[in-house]
This record gives sequence, C-alpha cells and structure tokens, in this order.
Amino acid sequence: MGLPFRRQPLGNHIGAREFTHKQVARALGCSVPRVNVLISGRSYPTAHEIDALERLIELPVQTMFEPALLKYFNVNGSRFSRSGRDARAVEQ
Repeated sequence: MGLPFRRQPLGNHIGAREFTHKQVARALGCSVPRVNVLISGRSYPTAHEIDALERLIELPVQTMFEPALLKYFNVNGSRFSRSGRDARAVEQ
C-alpha cells in the first residue's frame, strides 16, 4: 500500500487547536514545507515527528494519520523503524 496523497486528520487537529504551521514546525524541529507534506499525506512521519505531535496535539498518532502513513509504527509500544529496531535510537 502506497502513500495516500490526501489531506490527513492532522491538519484538522492543528486548526482546531489554532496552531500555525510555523508553530508546529518549530515543535517538530522541521520546516513549514515539511509540515505541509505531512498534512497532505505525501510522506511518512518520522518517530521524532510522531513523538513531538503526540506531545503537541495531545492525541495518539492513530487519530492524526491514516493507517497507510503509519506503516512503520509498532503498536506494541516502540516507535516505527525500517530495521525493526526502536526508531528513537535510529533517528538520533
């Protein structure tokens, strides 16, 4: 299953909390264009971005993205990783 390339619920949650894309980008440690890419479903979120979004939005990641974008997310507690290792260690 590929990327959905359609607006993700994340955009609605950002708007409902009256965050600007610049505020979200700062919280994620990324650029505003990267936030737009995540909202539009054109890229998988990284483990770091998921952690930051869960802290910022205060909702589980499954409510912010379609399942296709959570391809590497491990619901057993560890974050997603292409190698099977905990992605927090991989991302650092």
